[in-house]
Amino acid sequence: MSALTAATNRRPSALRILKQLRQMDLISADRLEEILLQWRRENLDIAEGLKSLVKSKLLTRFQAMRLYSGKGDSLLLGNYVLVDRIGAGGMGDVYLAEHRRMKRRVALKVLSSKYTENEQMQQRFRREIIAVARLSHPHIVTAFDADESQGTHFLVMEYIPGEDLGAYVKTHGPLTTIAAVSCLLQAARGLQFAHQSHVIHRDIKPQNLLVDGNGQVKILDLGLARFERTSATEDGLTGDGALMGTVDFMAPEQAMDTRSADARSDIYSLGCTLFYLLTGNPMYAGSTLVEKVLAHRDEPIPQLPLHIDAELDRIYCQMVSKKPEDRYQSTDDLIIDLERLLERLQTTETVIEGPLVPSIAAKSSSLSSIWSLDAGSEVRSRSNRSTVNACRMSQSTVLLSPVVVEEERRFSVDRKTWTLVGLATAALILLVIGLLPQSDASTRTAAPAGFSIGRSHTSRSAQISAPTPTTACTSHCSAAIGR
Repeated sequence: MSALTAATNRRPSALRILKQLRQMDLISADRLEEILLQWRRENLDIAEGLKSLVKSKLLTRFQAMRLYSGKGDSLLLGNYVLVDRIGAGGMGDVYLAEHRRMKRRVALKVLSSKYTENEQMQQRFRREIIAVARLSHPHIVTAFDADESQGTHFLVMEYIPGEDLGAYVKTHGPLTTIAAVSCLLQAARGLQFAHQSHVIHRDIKPQNLLVDGNGQVKILDLGLARFERTSATEDGLTGDGALMGTVDFMAPEQAMDTRSADARSDIYSLGCTLFYLLTGNPMYAGSTLVEKVLAHRDEPIPQLPLHIDAELDRIYCQMVSKKPEDRYQSTDDLIIDLERLLERLQTTETVIEGPLVPSIAAKSSSLSSIWSLDAGSEVRSRSNRSTVNACRMSQSTVLLSPVVVEEERRFSVDRKTWTLVGLATAALILLVIGLLPQSDASTRTAAPAGFSIGRSHTSRSAQISAPTPTTACTSHCSAAIGR
């Protein structure tokens, strides 16, 4: 709360703050009177009073900061009270909010105040509202309402307690194969419904795929969506030469002309998303936007990690083909292939320990326990991928999974160990044979132990002739030499 104490904006009076809290229905009238009496009795200033409300969980820190800085009125948008800021986009911020009477928590996407006078951005925001409103599907974030309050435009959507896949991979590393295929399949089903409703997303990426507490994937952010059946005026919202989307996941034809993007462009972006989920990196590196755009158009398709199933690699190659006509022509065929693959993986994959895709607990923080690719969690058979690799123009850098690296290292160590053991055994056998007494005509000098070891020589001491090897010893040595 140090930031709260150090705030230097205009500080409203305690009565004004308590009045705003009552207006937002955050605290009952009786409770507010008790709070005011407590502040006066304990001689608390505004900052200390708000800290006490945060500690009592009557306010969030975000709300307390807004109230202390004199922006308490901005916490109320229509029938919704802002609870916290949970994200930001190109057109504005996203807040966790709560309906004043229904007490239902929602996600509120608010158009930035800098676009208040920008008619084009307002039209684009309204287009997103229309796009989300017509799409009601389990794998697309549901829109509840849209409104304007005191000149502020906002969209009310279902709140998904969880984490987007981009943030998850960045924090916890790549997903397992089964988890990645499951996420891809769910996203493809959402896109299938959108495409059937003549809506092209144009910005599919891991950051726009949310995972809820049950492992269900939902597509969000239709701010760049385009209607396939649209008027020339609406299509003009994307001007000539405007680059709309995220270049790391953008199809080559969309980069050349955003208005040419169709369902196959979304499929390409979904393929780029698959690569990211399995490797933790975008398909192509580049320091500038132009370098990345040209790489998607001209560079060979990068390989997936070697431990990945060959059929999944084939699906990936077809999704990210350079030419739209070489890709899946619709999500229908893609879904069929993904369903078959997922069914086979679930029945044939060798799992060493634990469930490969554990369910997510209610708390979003427990996302750290799902779908991580770690050594020991799975061992995959390596299929012959020469047919799949033929679709690539040249060999690209191979990204090895930790699983494959560990398994190959262990195999190499075991092979070297057994080779050394074999050589040591052979050397020991030869040494024993060389140390055996030789049977010749000469005599040997007696040693304290009973007989001498080394070259035979004549001595005045008692002579002991070399013992003759028995049949059993001869067979033993012969067998040893044979080994």
